[in-house]
Amino acid sequence: MSAAGLAHITTVAHEEISNLTSDDAVIVWGGSNDVSKNETFHGLKHLQNFINHRSNTNILELAAPHRHDLQETSCINKEAEVFSRKLHKIFKAKDNVTIIDINLHRHDFTQHGLRLNSVGKEKIPEMITENIKQLRVKKKGILITIDEEGNPKDVWPKLHETITHAEINKNSTGDAVPDECHHLSRTLRRPKRPPVTRHNNFYGKLV
Repeated sequence: MSAAGLAHITTVAHEEISNLTSDDAVIVWGGSNDVSKNETFHGLKHLQNFINHRSNTNILELAAPHRHDLQETSCINKEAEVFSRKLHKIFKAKDNVTIIDINLHRHDFTQHGLRLNSVGKEKIPEMITENIKQLRVKKKGILITIDEEGNPKDVWPKLHETITHAEINKNSTGDAVPDECHHLSRTLRRPKRPPVTRHNNFYGKLV
């Protein structure tokens, strides 16, 4: 939605989003127009209200990109940084929300510096795809890191090695004989002395 603010973005597709589940994800990318109009606070309020009523599914929120058509010290670029920091602060306690920082460079934008070029437009879907993969891994409860190409690294050898060592330690502990048992074995191997037989005139000798 070109030139749309978060107030308009968060009001569309209510019925479709309400029917989604934890197996789905909604991607929201907005905030640049709110930042440029000095309406960061209002944009965040609309976004927060939207997310608070969407606990039924996963939400991926993309932060506002850097404006390369402006100077580095521009107030709009400074406000974009504030917008990104507040996103992380407000939604860090939301388990179903993922904030995606737009880590792009100048060569990912057009010559003017405002719009993404073909290279930049390809990187955005790659960022979204990587985060969706992490969501699926997180749901399964297995932590898997992703390499530079977006492919999950193989952690099964490490897990297998950990389990193997645990089993070895468990078996060695179970087979070990405590010191008390060794001491008891040595005691039981001693020859038993025959019982002393009492004589019938035992009490007579005492008299």
